[in-house]
Amino acid sequence: SAAAAVAPATDIDNTPAPGPVPPAPVPPPARAPTARIAVSAAKLIFVRRVAKAKLACTAAPCTGTLKLTEPVIVTRLRGNKVISRTRKTLVLATGSFSLAAGRQATVLLRLTSVGRGRLAATRSQRLPALLSTSLRGAAPFAQRVIFTAMAPPKHK
Repeated sequence: SAAAAVAPATDIDNTPAPGPVPPAPVPPPARAPTARIAVSAAKLIFVRRVAKAKLACTAAPCTGTLKLTEPVIVTRLRGNKVISRTRKTLVLATGSFSLAAGRQATVLLRLTSVGRGRLAATRSQRLPALLSTSLRGAAPFAQRVIFTAMAPPKHK
């Protein structure tokens, strides 16, 4: 008993018979462009409790907030004995922005009372800090900066 091979169906002129047409591949859904922000500041100088940070928005409109923060370790003592150490994030300055796609702007960061106290407590008036951006509909962005104060200009 030999197995018979099944030959594909052919037309009279020996060409394969047309079979069902496979469906056309469905293209993936188009993604909306994601907003991206670029901060061009490695040093923020505060004059009269306000600093300026330059932002650039690419690909889509950008709306969000900027926060200048400093991580600290809080140590609780009882007598000379350390009871606990916890990490805490101090918010030194905040600002908000709304930019069209492809635009640049200068955003004002206003110093908080905690920021004024931390800046006054340092000898050099310079603090390393983290400038973080939270964008609506996009991933957060953070960048290390130096935060310093400058004496306001004197009026004549």
